[in-house]
Amino acid sequence: MEKYYESNETNINRENMNDVERTVKGVVRFVRKTRDGYSFTLFTKSTPLKLYSRFYVEEGKAILGKLRGEVLEDLKEIGFEELRNEFKEHLESTIVKPTSFYANSLNSLNSSQALSFLNQIIEIGKELMLFSKLGFDIVVRYNADADGISSAIQLKEFMKANFISNPSPFYLKRDALNDLTFSLHKFNPVLILLDFSSNKESIESLEIASSYARVFIIDHHPFDESFSEFIEKKPINFLNPHSFSLGSEITTGYICFEIARLFGKEREKWMRISLAGDKSNLININEKDKEDALVFDYLAFYSPNTPLNFFKEVLEKEDIKETFLIQAKEKIESFYSKLSSLIPVKIGDIELYLIDLSSLNKFDFPNASKVVTLLKELKSNSPGVFIGYTESSLIFRVNDKAFEIGVDANSLIKALKEKFKEKIISGGGHKKASSLKLSKDFSTKLVIEEIKEMLKEVGVKEKQLKKNEKN
Repeated sequence: MEKYYESNETNINRENMNDVERTVKGVVRFVRKTRDGYSFTLFTKSTPLKLYSRFYVEEGKAILGKLRGEVLEDLKEIGFEELRNEFKEHLESTIVKPTSFYANSLNSLNSSQALSFLNQIIEIGKELMLFSKLGFDIVVRYNADADGISSAIQLKEFMKANFISNPSPFYLKRDALNDLTFSLHKFNPVLILLDFSSNKESIESLEIASSYARVFIIDHHPFDESFSEFIEKKPINFLNPHSFSLGSEITTGYICFEIARLFGKEREKWMRISLAGDKSNLININEKDKEDALVFDYLAFYSPNTPLNFFKEVLEKEDIKETFLIQAKEKIESFYSKLSSLIPVKIGDIELYLIDLSSLNKFDFPNASKVVTLLKELKSNSPGVFIGYTESSLIFRVNDKAFEIGVDANSLIKALKEKFKEKIISGGGHKKASSLKLSKDFSTKLVIEEIKEMLKEVGVKEKQLKKNEKN
């Protein structure tokens, strides 16, 4: 196994392996030659078994045989589809299908769209569990932040897979080629992308992946029409609340929580960390959730490829967790004085805060996104738009008061893309938190001036609305 991948070891069950002969069937995986025959793992509908045979067993075949102790005899190949259907029926009989969401705020919507979203969560969850039960080779890429990490931890509770951190919001070509290299000769490859890749910048890589693997995207970031058209044409399983006119407050970690709930493997702790990390108000979160999310973000910043188990273990060891938490808070607090002294540009009722991030140390925590988020948290008494910028990038944050009067970070980015077109390399995110990357020969100042004009238009519309309400 390449060191690049973190493998979730198969849970081998040796219970009830006595001398009583019994018939078993399943999928053959991980065949190894031994001195007296062959060792292999048989993926049965209940649990994987570590077995031995005097005769050769072929990788990936569905077989039936008589088991005595740990030795399988009288082997017979059976139809794979027949076995798959049997596994599927068994899975259907064991899961608990929810009739409502865990988060009451979603149930209160009482909409057919919300119910359709829940049904899709159930169907995709069942399919992922089935693939794991059948021993398919699964790769899970997850975004390297609190939401992505907690999402992956939840899938790992019930799924055998190789888990890989993905620091970029895009599915990059180099990563797609690495996945292809790893999976090209694997057994029924499956690729799951968590909390990223719902963007046109990932399309070419997704085309590569869908040519050799079953691809699943579980995400909560908004996407544009070009990506939507791509998804409709490709055999990609796409699970995103925005497909059902729902919002980004339904984090990827929450979606994975609902999937894990099907199999009794849900842990509210991880879901709450995902919500805290992405500032979601889907359910009430507490200070501990926020601190745990901050620790995850802090660790992921310095070591994005850290194994998932490490994140869990840090939270279990209070002294270690406290060390990282103190360091993270101290680094964030070091920005307070600079951010507090910023004076906004007044555009009607909107306060526009601008901060130059060109001198920010990109190798030290917090990153640019966190600095702009901190600025928003410090300066949210009035409708506010917060922009951190460098020579070739802008990071947007919009507070609730600005959003309520019509300021939408994604709409701003969409309009900027239409106006400047080839000068913008990439951009997107959420309605209240987005980013934009510019070509090096283009001026950030021109973009900021255009944003000011857009915000003036929002102010004019808001004044007109108030006037109409009075009349």
